[in-house]
Amino acid sequence: MKTTLNDIKSYGPCSQGWRKLLRNLGKTCSDNEPLKITTILDSNGLDDAMWCLRAVDLRGLASALNHIDDMFHRDNTRIVQADLLRFICAEIEQRP
Repeated sequence: MKTTLNDIKSYGPCSQGWRKLLRNLGKTCSDNEPLKITTILDSNGLDDAMWCLRAVDLRGLASALNHIDDMFHRDNTRIVQADLLRFICAEIEQRP
């Protein structure tokens, strides 16, 4: 599952999270290069990665939401949430 820095920026991210993401990506400004949600997860953590889902193409997000709903019914630990987000992103990226 991917987005871009320009798409994220269009939703008005918090300045602290935005600066952290740019710094960890080695960038100084936004661009249209595809950016994996798992990269955001590794860089900024679960809260920011989940927030950035709003900037993902809805075709990928709709499928992911079904899996996320299943996750909340099983276990609500943050480790499981992060692992599941990684799994969902990998599954979506493998689809044509």
